[in-house]
Amino acid sequence: MSSNLSFSEHINSIMVKAKFRSNHIIRCFLSKDCNLLTQAFITYVRPLLEYCSPVWSLSYVTLINTIESVQRFFTNRLNGLQSISYDDL
Repeated sequence: MSSNLSFSEHINSIMVKAKFRSNHIIRCFLSKDCNLLTQAFITYVRPLLEYCSPVWSLSYVTLINTIESVQRFFTNRLNGLQSISYDDL
């Protein structure tokens, strides 16, 4: 939390860690099965994004888009999910 009681710095650091983890999931798993990679994302990345979320409750659209960009980043790299829009997931 910054001096003006904003969580934007915290959310940006979470986003960087989550993108790093999701990139590692895609690069390190030999199997490119969408179900397996999705389960790995849910297991290793989503807890990082959701930890203490009621405290910093996403009330700003820019912060919501920042958090959701991690999921978009991941799904755009999965085979078969590149052409599906984010709203269809």
